Amino acid sequence: MAQSNQDLRTLFQRHLEQETAKLPSRDAEHRAAVASCLRDFANRGERSLRQMEQRKIRTLGGLIETLPNLPQKLKDFGISLLEALKAKQAVPVLLQMLVDDADCRYSCGCALYAIGGKQTERALVRIARLELNSAVPNRFVLESVIHGLKSSDSDEVNDVLVTIFERTDLAGWLRGDAGDAIILADRRTRLFHRTWVAALRGLTDTDIDVQFWSMFAIARLASRNRIGQRICNERFHAALPKLREIATHDHRLAPGFWWPMSAEAEDTIACIETGTGLHPEAAERWIGNKERGPWIRD
Repeated sequence: MAQSNQDLRTLFQRHLEQETAKLPSRDAEHRAAVASCLRDFANRGERSLRQMEQRKIRTLGGLIETLPNLPQKLKDFGISLLEALKAKQAVPVLLQMLVDDADCRYSCGCALYAIGGKQTERALVRIARLELNSAVPNRFVLESVIHGLKSSDSDEVNDVLVTIFERTDLAGWLRGDAGDAIILADRRTRLFHRTWVAALRGLTDTDIDVQFWSMFAIARLASRNRIGQRICNERFHAALPKLREIATHDHRLAPGFWWPMSAEAEDTIACIETGTGLHPEAAERWIGNKERGPWIRD
């Protein structure tokens, strides 16, 4: 872990060298795209580090201490650098900024996800519960928390995510984000049952985000629901009538994606009936489509 008294420029250069060494060697197109992103980050970093040095910010500790009060562009780079360095010392200030700084919430969530750790996870869960218990939960704080918690399979995290997914008073896109992030492996748990009930109800929701991510959640639950070689998906048959209706009639593009709701429903039906889904999946079957469904955050 980088120390607080270490020189920022040295840490940044070391990070660029490490990332350059990890560039993919087989896929030339992917390598070129990643290399281009690294060059952009390097150029932005050089400009930002120069400005920080003019402000006498030269160490990791100095960046963390001054981060909330920096101009927006320097703040944005500082958060990106802390994310790249996985600087655990920065967790308290990033958590506070996630709550207090509307312009940086999402990037703080990204950085906290990259840094990770059980303490970070517990702090994000506490923030989420405070918001969920408030009279008017801040949807953008919750959005950033969801991003910081994704890929965790802990019961504490999934309890918060399922609660957001269940809450019909919250924005559909936010509930969809939570549905996307839920990871459950054990079908015997109460969390698994709550997710299934919320997703089944979500199929008939008027919000397209909730409908789409409910299908995704059901597919994920069904594809994990195995005992040896025998697929035990009878419980999910209750979703089949609505899924077949969507597969037949709903050709709207999924929110933010290039395949239609009908194709997602076809994949979900296959997960219930076979446990494995369709191959190729909807995203691959519609790969040539240049259009995207509306992706709204309000």
